Amino acid sequence: MQNLGLTSPTHSQIHDPEESHVPFNFHINQTHGSRTLRSKSKFHFFLQLPIELQLCILEDYCDHQTLFRLMHTSTQMRAVAKHVFWSHPDVWYYASAQEVMRPLMKRHRPSHSFHRDPVFTSQIQQVELFMDRGTWCWPSRIATPSELKRFARSWPDYLVKENVEKFILEFLRLYPNVRRVVLTDESGELWERISEGWKVECAALATLFPAHINVFLSDKQSGTWDNYPDCFSCTRTLFRIDSPAKTLVMVTTTWSKQRLVPPRLPVKGIVGAFLQTGTPRRKEITSRRRALAILRLEAIERHYFDRNHPVPILCPHPECEQKFEQIGAFSSHVATNLDHDGWKRRLCRKKPKFLSLLPERVESLFSQAGREVLDMQQQYQDNLDQVREAWGQPSSVERIEYYEEFMEQLHTDPDLRNPQLINLDEHELWRRLRRVQDKYWEIEKDDDSDATAYTESEISEDSVSDGDGSEESDDEDSDTSMEMSSVPFTD
Repeated sequence: MQNLGLTSPTHSQIHDPEESHVPFNFHINQTHGSRTLRSKSKFHFFLQLPIELQLCILEDYCDHQTLFRLMHTSTQMRAVAKHVFWSHPDVWYYASAQEVMRPLMKRHRPSHSFHRDPVFTSQIQQVELFMDRGTWCWPSRIATPSELKRFARSWPDYLVKENVEKFILEFLRLYPNVRRVVLTDESGELWERISEGWKVECAALATLFPAHINVFLSDKQSGTWDNYPDCFSCTRTLFRIDSPAKTLVMVTTTWSKQRLVPPRLPVKGIVGAFLQTGTPRRKEITSRRRALAILRLEAIERHYFDRNHPVPILCPHPECEQKFEQIGAFSSHVATNLDHDGWKRRLCRKKPKFLSLLPERVESLFSQAGREVLDMQQQYQDNLDQVREAWGQPSSVERIEYYEEFMEQLHTDPDLRNPQLINLDEHELWRRLRRVQDKYWEIEKDDDSDATAYTESEISEDSVSDGDGSEESDDEDSDTSMEMSSVPFTD
């Protein structure tokens, strides 16, 4: 795998194959050749060194994963390593501006709207803030000062400034220790936005952060946009802002860092079991599967073309005789002929298997990672079945008891309780549960639940394409349709 320029199949544990966001737990648990550090390990000589030298050694010779392990060996080592760990220059944490804006939007009544672990996010120092198309359009004072308008409109400067300040206060509440922020635009038009008279929203957001926080803007590099499927995949340029002159100053021509997704807030009990069947978990599994398939295609093409004498790739499908002599050609072929790389059959253990295009040792690593994904899919389905069995039929004793236990946890769990709510019926998680149950009951009545189920074959078949064909939305109503999709992951 190292000869192919790929670390291991764990490299594929990205949150989305086109958006290189790696969940923190996948990043930390990547396999390393070094011996695992044990808890309560002793570092007598190291800890006797001057603190400046200790920090220098950690910064120069320890990667991010090693620092994490060192933090769990002893209290003294944790005190030293945590300073380098949280300020590691190559690691940034991904944050969606929509997550920050949710509490500021009128339609999202007071609720448990922020699902990242607050203990973790309170220590983050570097954040890449993802600004989608709607985020640049700041709230107006119509109806309420914090109502979000999802269409382009120019607001008075004082109003934009007022609402941007609200946004920044909420952002700092979630990330109180942040020191560096990069604003990343998804549309590829950030430079155009700024060059056209400096859109007041962009200028306000970039310049109104407190002085101790360094703010940068990330934009696509000129000429690279059309060659990449997603804005995060293209080469990006980093800028800082010269506030007095209102101009951009280039910091680096190529900006590429690891983007880690902070862990979610751990929720146990009956509410936690329900959340395990929701959209985020399902999308995480789907994205891991697609990412693994894409990484395998990359490995195949590097195996054949990254050598002194490139070798053409012969399609392994028995009914296809195409030959591919340029890098990218075989991947494009598989994108339109999903089973022609043989991965679908290997993942689902179907016979006959096609001839592998990779060395057997490398193929075995991918097969192992694929089996782990199938295990995750089965576990997801088991959780889904258990939750549906637990809540019973409408008006049944089981349903009433399930409601009482669910409400009790919303009322007593400090991570879920919201003192602003007078009536728990307004709690976001309660409303989500009722929508999911109503939708599921409609499907049961129509005896059409099989229509929403995916089989293993279908799951593997879309492993290179866009899977469910829809994008995740922060809109609470759109969550319902995805949460209701039954995903049994069985033949």
